[in-house]
Amino acid sequence: MPLSKPITYHQLHGLNHLRALAITLVIVYHYSRQFAHPEWTHNGGRFGWTGVDLFFVLSGYLIASQLFREIKAKHTFSLKTFFIKRFFRIIPAYLFIVALYFLFPFLREFGQPAPLWKFITFTQNIGLNVMLQGTFSHAWSLCIEEQFYLLFPLIVFTLLNFKVLQKGWVLFVLLFLFSFAMRLYAWHVLVSPFAQADDFVIIWYKYIYYAPGAVQTALLLELPLPQCLNLSLCLKLKLKDMVTCIY
Repeated sequence: MPLSKPITYHQLHGLNHLRALAITLVIVYHYSRQFAHPEWTHNGGRFGWTGVDLFFVLSGYLIASQLFREIKAKHTFSLKTFFIKRFFRIIPAYLFIVALYFLFPFLREFGQPAPLWKFITFTQNIGLNVMLQGTFSHAWSLCIEEQFYLLFPLIVFTLLNFKVLQKGWVLFVLLFLFSFAMRLYAWHVLVSPFAQADDFVIIWYKYIYYAPGAVQTALLLELPLPQCLNLSLCLKLKLKDMVTCIY
């Protein structure tokens, strides 16, 4: 029985620089909105939201690359191993913070937290009103990350088991179009009719920025570009070739 190829890992130092940039953008954004600050932080902070999007792209790229490296070497991957790694990387620290907020209310920033079950099920981003549920509201981005970590490997695992991975790009194109359809519906039906309302910004965040439609969009935007266009080709490419295709 032939042995599977060893899995090789390449450290992409440029991604660490992008992480640092994303962190800086987010910190400057929140600092300029909540504390006394020099004018330049306000001007730069206006683009702080791009740091969150950059995190989505980076995390999705890294996670997808790990899965495809394992598939390339073994022609399969372990869902159990993947979920165990994700659990111990994120869940203990996350649950510790959630416990602090619910056990010690004096630690809360403002407003009330979302119901505990929403934090436990990573659905806190759905229907989030940051004016009423401001405590630990920034967990919305982690919820989207976790939804991606659940959906993406399950989709790839299903494609592998049904031996249709080479045609998987059709599914991702359909998901891509579906995400746009959801956003269009949310904008025209749930958001734009309230364009003159005083709480329009809250409505926009609730149904556009934090909404479940962001999950489908993030799922696709986070994938390495060649994998999204041709999954079978990515199984034949080395990681450095994939990076070259993207950049």
